[in-house]
Amino acid sequence: MYPPSPPSPSPHITEKIRGIVQRITYHNQDNGWSVLRVNPFDTQGETVTVTVHQMQVFAGATMEFSGAWTVHPKFGRQFKANEAQELKPASAGALEKYLGSGLIKGVGPKTAQKIVRHFGKETLEIFEEQIQRLTEVPGIAQKKLTSISAAWQEHRAVRDVMLFLQSHGISTLFAVRIYKQYGDNSIALVSENPYRLATDFYGIGFFSADKVALSIGFAPDSPLRITAAIRHVLSASREQGHCYLTQEQISKQVAKLLEMDLSDQIALFLHEMEQDDALRVRLVVLAPALTVTQHRSRNAAITQNHSIMMKTTWPPACES
Repeated sequence: MYPPSPPSPSPHITEKIRGIVQRITYHNQDNGWSVLRVNPFDTQGETVTVTVHQMQVFAGATMEFSGAWTVHPKFGRQFKANEAQELKPASAGALEKYLGSGLIKGVGPKTAQKIVRHFGKETLEIFEEQIQRLTEVPGIAQKKLTSISAAWQEHRAVRDVMLFLQSHGISTLFAVRIYKQYGDNSIALVSENPYRLATDFYGIGFFSADKVALSIGFAPDSPLRITAAIRHVLSASREQGHCYLTQEQISKQVAKLLEMDLSDQIALFLHEMEQDDALRVRLVVLAPALTVTQHRSRNAAITQNHSIMMKTTWPPACES
């Protein structure tokens, strides 16, 4: 049994490997953790070990991996990939192995061989654009075509989601987790609001979600971005032991985070978040030494999910 993950590679060196997957040594269905044996194109005859998180991976697939070399104390030299992209199969033999590896329900090695021999270099184009023509291959009737077509569409959906997520800077590890939770809606949900990643997935914070959002094309002054920044500021304050922040504190920290002056807008955003029950605004009693009047200050507590609230006492204390 392979351990969850080999040691992390150096963050300063990124290399690429292109090659054909010869064997799947290990694949965890739950998190996508995979150990592959790959024949790199630039070192003919050599087989290397590649570790990567992938929803689906099949022998015969032509892949490009990005990552770095590591030396595992037990399993030796390995290439730890944080990005993986499926390429067009490099040869007829690779294509046969790919199609017949279990990728498509109803297509085993013999059927894969028949398909590739019949369509040759056009095989993948047939699957992508004219899959109904598979009935030209002896042994593939309409019923089997229906099964093959459904399996191919499922495979393509997973492939497209993984490609989309990685193209916006999401590692294969989180791409697998995102697909596991969002399924075929992954592209739509992430495109609609990338900042949901920071709340839906442990390990993806504001900064990572923000990079995805800006990569997709969200404007620097997008309301979603400002709201997410406020959530981040409040969450960070909770981790530092604070029970609340004043509007002025929030405004300054959000301005620093986003590098823009939002002092004239913060009150509106806080009001909208309060209306959405995303935070709470409380009355704070100032210290008697300062004043005995009560002061209505925009003091925002952390979101309900963080369950941090304020008391109207001095000094302020978190409620249990």
